[in-house]
Amino acid sequence: MEIIILGFVGPLFILLGYYFAKFPPKKINNFYGYRTPRSMKSQEAWDFAQVYGAKKMMVAGLIMLVAGVLLLPFNLTENIAAIFSIGILLGSAIWMIVVTEAELKKRFK
Repeated sequence: MEIIILGFVGPLFILLGYYFAKFPPKKINNFYGYRTPRSMKSQEAWDFAQVYGAKKMMVAGLIMLVAGVLLLPFNLTENIAAIFSIGILLGSAIWMIVVTEAELKKRFK
């Protein structure tokens, strides 16, 4: 059952990423968007981070979705399935942030 969560969260990440890529927040704010100290240093960094981060969010969602589908036939116990689901979810989210921060650091020194 827990693996099915990836089947819901993955598409949610894909849809939110698509939305944020198409309609990113225009101005730096404290409420919505990709908000880190590095992304909020300048308007140029902010604009870049919103679209780049959104694209990585879509990739993270795809990773979650594919992982969920690949793990379905294994009939894992609830505890093992929960560990895999949480690990994949957290790993994907952390990857998304690390990659976006690295690109911001490279482009906006």
